[in-house]
Amino acid sequence: MPPDDAPALRIDGYGWPQGESSRTAAEEDARIASSLLDPIELRELQLTHLATGQEHAVYSSTLKKFADKVIKITRPGGYGIIMEAKPGADVIGWRRAGIREYLQRVIRQNRVFADNIEILGWIRQKNENGALSMCLVTAQKFRAGTPPGQEEIQDYMKSLGFSRVPPAMITLDYLKAHSFYAGSHNLLVSDCRSANFVKADDGLAVIDVIVQRPTGHLRQLLRECLGLRLDGAQIKQQLDQLVRSTPAGRERAKQAVRLVEDLGGPTPSLTALRIAAVRYARGESCHDLDACLEAHAEAASIPRH
Repeated sequence: MPPDDAPALRIDGYGWPQGESSRTAAEEDARIASSLLDPIELRELQLTHLATGQEHAVYSSTLKKFADKVIKITRPGGYGIIMEAKPGADVIGWRRAGIREYLQRVIRQNRVFADNIEILGWIRQKNENGALSMCLVTAQKFRAGTPPGQEEIQDYMKSLGFSRVPPAMITLDYLKAHSFYAGSHNLLVSDCRSANFVKADDGLAVIDVIVQRPTGHLRQLLRECLGLRLDGAQIKQQLDQLVRSTPAGRERAKQAVRLVEDLGGPTPSLTALRIAAVRYARGESCHDLDACLEAHAEAASIPRH
């Protein structure tokens, strides 16, 4: 959950789509929520308001099944943010998340951090402009404890295989020092500040962080800034799979094998034959996965001579 001094995430405010694009996004969010989740009646949950943050209003419930849990309701029409990197950018930005991304975030938090957030359903509430907007309702186990220090969070994330993303790579101030990436699982976890963790006798536990699986240029930037590389076997598996899926790639593979057999030498891998040619033509090493895939796709499209 962002701190109190973070930019307000309002439908008509900082960083959020306006006009037709906003209406279209809201309609798509409503379609997704209504197709995946059931509507619920808040009065049946017997709620008492506890606090309101940037992303959620938090409640307790008098129902026995929620005795050890808090109920969280997203702000009307707001589902948090996610990090992104536009093609060609050398820094990591952010954008408004949709319902699908919020649901993915909850599921990933459960899996990565052994949490037990339950998605109860959706309601409609008026936003600050008076328009009815979709809200998601979740239940999460209440954890007693104290906020850990930032060094403790960093050690905890490191123990799980995460490395801190260099603050200079991130444009949004309140995420700069609080984002971690695990290249082995391609997971980015941001907003890892003290207020979003709790320290108890059995160690640290997550309350509310942003978990996403980077793709495209965002993944490439993260791997580059952290100096991550895939080993040869992983790269070859990815590249050969791509080549086998393209007709041009299959034909070039046959041609390469015939050529080597005619020369009487050992048969090198298709990857070595074709990627080496593209790398040489480009004058670059193509060590990271995205660059290798791009080079391999280009090589697969080379016509026969």
